[in-house]
Amino acid sequence: MKINLLHYLVIMVKRLFILISLFFLIPFISTSSVWSKECSPVKLGDTFPPFTLKNNFSQKELAALQLPSKESISLQDFTSEIIFIEFLNVYCHTCQLQAPIIKELWNEVQSNKTLRSKIAILGITVGNNAKEVNKFQNSFKAHYPILADPSKEVFDCLGNMKGTPQTYLLRKAPSGKWHILYHHRGAVNSHETYLKKIKDLLKGDLEGVEPGYKAPKQFLTTLKSRYPDESFEQKRILVYFPTSSVFLLDEDIRNTATQTKELLSLINEDRLVTVIVGFLNRIFTLKELEVLKKAPNILLLEDGMGILTSQFEVAENPLICLINDSGRIVYRADSLTRARIEELLKGKVPQLKPNLSEGELLTLMQKSMKVINSKVIRVGRGELENGEIIYLGFTNTEKEEASLFGIVINKYSICDVCHDIHYYCILDQNGYLVYFNPIHITKYGNVSWNQKDIEKMNSRILGKNVFKNLSFDPNVDAVSQATMSSYLVFDGLRDIRTVLNDFKDNGFRKESWRDICLNNLCQIKKALAILKKKGITDSITLEDQTTIDRKLLKIHLPNHNISKCPNGGKYLLIGEIPICSIHGMNLKPCPEGSTDN
Repeated sequence: MKINLLHYLVIMVKRLFILISLFFLIPFISTSSVWSKECSPVKLGDTFPPFTLKNNFSQKELAALQLPSKESISLQDFTSEIIFIEFLNVYCHTCQLQAPIIKELWNEVQSNKTLRSKIAILGITVGNNAKEVNKFQNSFKAHYPILADPSKEVFDCLGNMKGTPQTYLLRKAPSGKWHILYHHRGAVNSHETYLKKIKDLLKGDLEGVEPGYKAPKQFLTTLKSRYPDESFEQKRILVYFPTSSVFLLDEDIRNTATQTKELLSLINEDRLVTVIVGFLNRIFTLKELEVLKKAPNILLLEDGMGILTSQFEVAENPLICLINDSGRIVYRADSLTRARIEELLKGKVPQLKPNLSEGELLTLMQKSMKVINSKVIRVGRGELENGEIIYLGFTNTEKEEASLFGIVINKYSICDVCHDIHYYCILDQNGYLVYFNPIHITKYGNVSWNQKDIEKMNSRILGKNVFKNLSFDPNVDAVSQATMSSYLVFDGLRDIRTVLNDFKDNGFRKESWRDICLNNLCQIKKALAILKKKGITDSITLEDQTTIDRKLLKIHLPNHNISKCPNGGKYLLIGEIPICSIHGMNLKPCPEGSTDN
């Protein structure tokens, strides 16, 4: 198709596609949503998730930790054998009480040449910035290295989101990964508690039968020798030591028949091998053994001499252990329920919800949306693909374009003695916050927010676009005596940006999507101008002679990139004018430098 067409043809076709654009602008509710990186809950023995945070350490702290002086600090930068990490929030009362204890641990390690070369001690904040860290260190004499994580990305990625302080001990494997050998939630009375654990971990080859340790090598050797054709690479091993003892209740999962039934339900888990160990001929009948032998992913280890039973320190009760694909024990107990199996194998985190029914939440949304816009005649409820609920306020019975969009936010408490928070907020069509109301938010002493507190938060957040940077400054944004809860309000608002980032239906953020598309048309104009200068005018469309060949355009642009219409529209060429099948053409002037015209 030639670029030079008659002017009147351009005008006529332009009008046609503007009409088509109006037709395609009618949206419907969908289940599309994009979430940020998901992290499964970590357990003892698991690999600690890698992280990189902005460097706020002093030169003295960097030297003590044997870290390079650069803009960011990564987990892989540490060269010590063991890393002690305490997650804290500077406003958490328990964390403040722990500061002298961690400082004492730091001082003792630094005063011992051997320990100093093998152990790194640091804190990582849960939602505090570098200025808050500095104030905390001076106020509570917390003079040990603390990395600021104002977005609490590291803590969230552990999947263990309930309360601070929380402490982890990590040890580096030959593979370069850091494994969790110890975890403690809450406070301790003395630094000796941690120091003793650190010294224990420095001893021996770290084999053991408790969570965090490598499984006994003899067990793995025996297993491989009995089943030489089996591959155990990248697989988790569930080790079960049944008992001939009978517990009074039939449904007691410690009873062999009940526990075996649970284990048989796992035979289709491809990455899991269940190994039943013990005096099997005494515990199972011949018929039961035949069933177990034929079951996929179940292996039997007769332990007539009791060597393995003794090595795993099995007492009178049965024992069940889970060994992860790194060969470390991550679970040890006398039984394993189906619910616990799901948690261990799939890393599920309990979903936090307010103490209200869906009907009560819908009523709250209806009442609030009516206050904002009296023309709202109905409120609908939509469910996104990830299970998140969005509430839509309509002012027209015929159109599916909403004017208001509501969402409920639930956040786990940062502090170990504080309440979780629940609130809801309402956005306008462009993503601006027009309403905020607590469902349950507390301040110091776990006292609920009053109207004055709500008004303070409203003064800080109403009118802001949640799709733009929402930084939290505790000096101006925090409700009095509720700094951590205030932070979580902001944190929840930032989550909206992730949850609804690609939500395009019911007219939500339609102007933003249109602006993106019109900017794309400017880039296409630039590419067309380049092709025209090169004399390429007859191959810039596909076989239908109107749809622009984006691949051809891309290779002639300096950045080799032309984005698609965010609403799925097609880019067409009418004469020399690019047009979108949904948004029409760009009638505004393109930014300077975006085209060569």
